[in-house]
Amino acid sequence: MPVYEEVIRNNPLPENQNQYSQHIVTVMTECESEARRQFRNLSQNQLGRCNGDWFELIVRDTATNVVGNDNLMVFPGRGHHINEIQGFEQVNWIPQPDVIGRNLQDFRAVVSLKWGMRHDRMYEVGYEAYAIKDWVLRNNLPEVQVYLLTNDEFSGRDARLNIMSQVPALDGVFHIQHNNLTNELQQVIGSYPDLLNHLTNTLSN
Repeated sequence: MPVYEEVIRNNPLPENQNQYSQHIVTVMTECESEARRQFRNLSQNQLGRCNGDWFELIVRDTATNVVGNDNLMVFPGRGHHINEIQGFEQVNWIPQPDVIGRNLQDFRAVVSLKWGMRHDRMYEVGYEAYAIKDWVLRNNLPEVQVYLLTNDEFSGRDARLNIMSQVPALDGVFHIQHNNLTNELQQVIGSYPDLLNHLTNTLSN
């Protein structure tokens, strides 16, 4: 958190939400540089966990600026136990969604955040989406939209994104650096502004 706060002081939020994607990339890059400067013995695993926390924090700050602070709950470093949400108290599998749309009583959306996405993370996202939707259907609960936001740049990224775009339980897959994707992927993968529009529509109904 101190690293993030230091970086944010020097990188105020852009006024135009179409600039949010580049803002996120800049903040994430500077967070990593600052962390390496302050903590010289930081391991790759520790850095990976920090990247996850910073990603949640910057998504919180950018997304709530669009949809409102009362509409999103973000829990960096912790996740959110699904059985804390009204209607899910008896769930015996416990995924930990990164971002909750609305609140514990008015559950509308989940955003799963993956700054990088290995194959095991693909399974986690798909399972979480399916499990939530299955519980909603079997218990006659209000519909919940499930989204994936990533900045995956690892080798094999295009294949992973294409697979995730075909997961029936996901209502949308979005990439921070959308403009860097192939033309084919841009047809099935959304941008961060696209996700913000989806969230605005989902949470306003």
